[in-house]
Amino acid sequence: MLETNTSRPAPGAANRTELVYEVLKADLVEAGRTTFRAQMRRPRLRLFLIGCAAMMVVFGFAQNDVVGFVSWVIIVCLVALLLPHAITRVLIPWQAGMTVRRDERFRHPWRAIIAPEAFTIATSQGETRYLWSAFTSRLSSPDMTLLMLGTRVFVPIPGRVLSPDDLAAIDAHMAASRPAPAAASPA
Repeated sequence: MLETNTSRPAPGAANRTELVYEVLKADLVEAGRTTFRAQMRRPRLRLFLIGCAAMMVVFGFAQNDVVGFVSWVIIVCLVALLLPHAITRVLIPWQAGMTVRRDERFRHPWRAIIAPEAFTIATSQGETRYLWSAFTSRLSSPDMTLLMLGTRVFVPIPGRVLSPDDLAAIDAHMAASRPAPAAASPA
């Protein structure tokens, strides 16, 4: 297992940082949990889940008497409490393990270059250059930073290889690539 923690300027390039790291199963589990938590914070998904729970409770009340209603309320509460834990503790680690076994990229080191013009990631399958404007957001946890390209599409960077200066540089490059908000014109 490669455990390099490099965060140094790339040779011959000003304002460039090169990171070399290996994406481990634990990193993918943390990435999955981070994206799952972010999805669960979305208001539309919460409203949908509340609506489903309400329909189940109404169905239980309409079909049975008060005892049936109480049992449906208990079932809905248990599912609402246990399902997120089951997903984060069982499903996400299983999915990460399958990804590591199937995907060749996770068996070799990754090399990332943080530069003002673009973010470049090189894996065993080639090199990809992303303009900073391609990233929609940055999700972070203590152990993982995800540069989001979409809802479940991201570039993982383990927290063990990022310094606070690297995070500040990423935020600055992403902010600089966003179009400036249009000024309100006097009407």
